[in-house]
Parts: sequence; C-alpha cells; structure tokens
Amino acid sequence: MTLAAAGAARWARGWLTIDAAWAAVVLAGLFIVVEQRQIRPNDFWWHLRLGQLIVETGSIPSVEPFSFAVAGQEWLNQPWLAQVVLFAAFEAGGATAILVLHAVTITGGYALILLAVRPRDYGQAGAIAVLVGAAAGSMNWAVR
Repeated sequence: MTLAAAGAARWARGWLTIDAAWAAVVLAGLFIVVEQRQIRPNDFWWHLRLGQLIVETGSIPSVEPFSFAVAGQEWLNQPWLAQVVLFAAFEAGGATAILVLHAVTITGGYALILLAVRPRDYGQAGAIAVLVGAAAGSMNWAVR
C-alpha cells in the first residue's frame, strides 16, 4: 500500500464512523429544512433594494432613502455588505439562489458548532444537541 493510500485509509477510518454519520444526517436535514422555507415579508425586499442601490451608485447611502417619516435624515446602514451579497445572489439566480445561500450559511454555522463539539468525542449526543439548538433558533432564521 502506498503512503498516500495509507493516509487516505487512516483518514476514512477517522471520519467514516457512526458519529460522523449522525453529524451528516443532522446537517443534511437542516439544509433541506432551511432551503425549503419561504422568504417572509419582513424587510428582505428592503434590504435587497438597498443592495441594488449600493451596487448601482457605487456608494453606501448616508441618508434614509425610502422612509417618508425620516426621509433625508442621517442614517448608518450597518448591513450594507450583506445587502450587496443578497443583491448579487438575487441577480445570479433569483429567489432560489437567495434560499440556497441562506441554507448554506445557516447549515455552515451549525457545522462549525458540530466541529467544536468534536463528533468523535460526543457523537450522537453532540448531533442531537445541535439539532435541539437549531430547533430553538429556527424562529430567527429570517433571510436578511
């Protein structure tokens, strides 16, 4: 057996375990659930329009551009980069691209948590804890 093949076999033994399978099932299920959600009306479209405005003008607005109550007042647009990313994703693939990007982001965050709890050490319990945490946090998964 070559050195590369031995290394690949050692890697596979370390990752192809029942605990890794638990982690993979939890993450795959989480991705599917998040990707199937709808874009709620919240303020997503406002963020998308601001992303478009930033891309088209090449600058971040410093005054409120849409509100009739505070129009023209000084304003700090903190999520400007996320707005640009949302607009770029929307331009690339419409609402489907937004939902996939959202699902990848949410699932990626929980994957980092799973890595932090070390599936080899906590296995099934770590995967279930992440699943419970995801269920508790799911009310805050608005696309924005």
